[in-house]
Amino acid sequence: MSKLLQDFQDVFPDDCPKGLPPVRGIEHQIDFVPGSTLPNRPAYRTNPVETKELQRQINELMDKGHIRESMSPCAVHGLQSHQQYHYNVVFLGFVVSADGVKVDEEKVAAIREWPSPKTVSEVRSFHGLAGFYRRFVRDFSTLAAPLTEVIKKEVGFKWEKAQEDAFQALKDRLN
Repeated sequence: MSKLLQDFQDVFPDDCPKGLPPVRGIEHQIDFVPGSTLPNRPAYRTNPVETKELQRQINELMDKGHIRESMSPCAVHGLQSHQQYHYNVVFLGFVVSADGVKVDEEKVAAIREWPSPKTVSEVRSFHGLAGFYRRFVRDFSTLAAPLTEVIKKEVGFKWEKAQEDAFQALKDRLN
């Protein structure tokens, strides 16, 4: 724990306690009743419209094979992805998992399918979207330099081989 505090000392305040709090005289516990079962009922009631919509969504997910019916008495299950059964969360355009942060494939597919720009505005749009994922592209600024030149007001729009090569290189590097 102290190594963690040392490694990230800029994150923790200086007045952070040096150890665990003292043991107090009060202990808490939950006494289980032998042979009892979990309550098998909804957490809360929903109106008929919400229930119908929820059932529609569940049926759709079951038809696609994303979920299956469970006989578990518990109402809450951990959802796992089919990819090696790791937990994945899509958050602000990134996929966060135990393996780290990766690009969202749906967003990257839009970049890969982007047609060659014909105007400065189209170059700006592509550059902005690709720039969102710059941390995943080594030497992004160097690769994007020809596109950055086209965006400058004093230069004007001139789409040449250097710009097309940079455009294609950025699309290829986002894998």
